[in-house]
Amino acid sequence: IHKTSLVTVRNAPPSMTINTNSTITYESNAIHFEVNTISDPGVDTSNINYQWNFGDGMKATGSSIIHSYSNAGTFNVIAYATDRLGQTAIAHKTITVSGQAPVIHVTTNATTILEGQSVRFNADQTTASPSEQSSLTYGWDFGDGNIGAGSIVTETYDHPGSYQVLLTVRDQLGAFESKTISIQVENVPPTITNMTLSTNTIPVGQTVFGHLGVTDAAIDIPHLNYNWLFNNTQQTGQVTSWLPYKPGNTTAKATVKDTSGAADS
Repeated sequence: IHKTSLVTVRNAPPSMTINTNSTITYESNAIHFEVNTISDPGVDTSNINYQWNFGDGMKATGSSIIHSYSNAGTFNVIAYATDRLGQTAIAHKTITVSGQAPVIHVTTNATTILEGQSVRFNADQTTASPSEQSSLTYGWDFGDGNIGAGSIVTETYDHPGSYQVLLTVRDQLGAFESKTISIQVENVPPTITNMTLSTNTIPVGQTVFGHLGVTDAAIDIPHLNYNWLFNNTQQTGQVTSWLPYKPGNTTAKATVKDTSGAADS
């Protein structure tokens, strides 16, 4: 007696996992995706078709792929492996893409100036990932109590001293870089341009008036200190007067000093 049995051999689907060189990266950085393991009984392994969906609208085929993301975010990568009999395996991998911090490039027209002069700061060549370049914001702290915004700015320094200028550049995702620029502001000393007296020969008891012509930084002019010496008599002010009380020769001297201690006589 012979009996015949029907045996049905079903095709086993392939199985796999995804391997990457990184699951956390920055915008525009390349990631290498490849099939880590694959199993399928029989000859099916030589005839497997691979398809990729990177979660950003881009797709590809092949067992080894290089892909980069233009925008920050979290992306679900799906790989499909289909054998010659139509069975398909699916694997997933989550990729986190961060906004790459801007790289600041800043220049100035000067780093040492005189009080009352201006410095032009230019950060227009600062770079960022392509998708963030147009969204960059620039924040300036000029170190003198003033702040500013924009890639190109100008600041006038009224007082001598050393100033640390802080520039912070941010993209719309919050990635940022900061850079400090040192500015040295030097004092402009006062200069007496002329000293005039109302008269050089007077009788005792008649008042002599004196006037000083002075140049200095505009910010300092209202705060200059004027000192006169008529022999042993001291007077103050840019315009002053002196009343001689005895005959003889008198020497008039004047000194002008600014708030930083610079002086001219």
